[in-house]
This record gives sequence, C-alpha cells and structure tokens, in this order.
Amino acid sequence: LYNTDVRKQKALNDIFKKHTIEFVYHLAGRGGVSPSVAKPFYYLDEIVKGTLSLYEACRKNSVASVVNASSSSVYGISADYPYSENAPTDSPTAHYPAYKKMTELLGHTYHHLYGMTAINVRFFSVYGPRGRPDQIIYKFTGMILNGKTIPWITPEPVRDFTYVSDIVDGLMCMLTLPKHTYDIFNLAYGAPHKLSEVITILESLSGKNARIQTTSHAPPNSDFPKTYADISHAQKVLGWKPKINLNEGIA
Repeated sequence: LYNTDVRKQKALNDIFKKHTIEFVYHLAGRGGVSPSVAKPFYYLDEIVKGTLSLYEACRKNSVASVVNASSSSVYGISADYPYSENAPTDSPTAHYPAYKKMTELLGHTYHHLYGMTAINVRFFSVYGPRGRPDQIIYKFTGMILNGKTIPWITPEPVRDFTYVSDIVDGLMCMLTLPKHTYDIFNLAYGAPHKLSEVITILESLSGKNARIQTTSHAPPNSDFPKTYADISHAQKVLGWKPKINLNEGIA
C-alpha cells in the first residue's frame, strides 16, 4: 500500500519501477457531477491529469492492461433507455462527465499507439460499505435517522443503483480479457428505481418515517432525470451478472 497521488508522475513511476505490474485498476479521481461545475479546474487536474499520469507510468513500465473507472454520467440527457455502450456520449451536462469521457479517449489513444489493453467501465450509482456520504442512499439514511427534512426534486430522479460487490465481481471478470483489447462496459443492476422507492425501503428498515419537503424544486442543470443501463454486453463478454437487488443492498 502506497499513500500517494496519481498526479505525481515521478512518485507513481518510482512505484511502478519497484514491482512487476501486469494489470492496473484505475479507480482514483474526485467524484460528483454537480460539484464539478463549481470547481472545474480542480476536477480537470484530478481526473484528466491523474489518468494521463497513470497511463504514462504504465507505458514506461510495460504494463499490459488498464481498467479505467468511467461513469454513467457520460451518457448525458438521453431519451434512449436503456443506455448501451454504443450510445452517443458527446453531450455532457457538466465538467465531471466531460472529463470522464476524456479519460475514455485517453484509453483508446494508448491502446492505439502502444497496443495496451484499455477497458473503460461505466459505473451506475454505486452504493454500499464505505460509500461517499454525499451519495443519495447514505445521505437519505442519515436524514431519516436524525429527523431531518429531505428536499424534494421534480421531476423525481430515477437511478440504476448498483451494489459495490457486484461492481467488484465485474471488475475481476476483466482479468480474463485477451491482451490488446479495447472495450467499454456498463456495470449496473439494470433495473432503475425512483428515489421514493429508496425512501420507502429506508423507512421500512429503520422503523422511522421520512420527513419530506412539501414544496419541490427543479434539479440543477448539471443533473439528469434517469439512468438505466443495458448490461447485456458485460453479461455476454464477461459472463457477469449482478446479484444484489436494492432491498438486499440497502439492508
């Protein structure tokens, strides 16, 4: 375990020199769609520079394969549900998805130039142990338990929530991909849920009623109403299938 920063090229390169590394999972980078609008240069540095630094370390040290954590947010606002990996991703709603798309393009660049295996994985609303406290399930749980009022958005957001162990299983399946591969995979449960459904589950599990704001407000321009993944490509190529439904995962 090295506690360092992927943007620090020398530190990263020194680590790679000490070990024979064949396979890299690149999961670093600041999360959050809306916050990226307020700090665009910070997110650019963390996500794009960090990814470029990592790919360069891999190139210099003959790493064969890289799996890059992308995001469902790259699909932007689309009426074409469920999202398949070949859907358009050229209309981002905020800096975060724009930068995540840039990391996908970097993967293709290193695959094309150096024959590196580059896999981009689009995660859909991952939740579970050690989740970020600003994410919906953690946030709403805290508000219900502490008797705080949950703000309400209209139209009601819908998300394809995915339990973290299913994500890990999908990532591990990628170890079997042939060398010199470039591909993109959606990892999701493949069944979207309204936020009201999340609240109902939380109320049942906590034994407490949620306090919901009686007036609603519109979502920020950076947001999108719904995410819903087509996971058939991952099922076919990786032999992967999610196991944990929303009730089990929240419990």
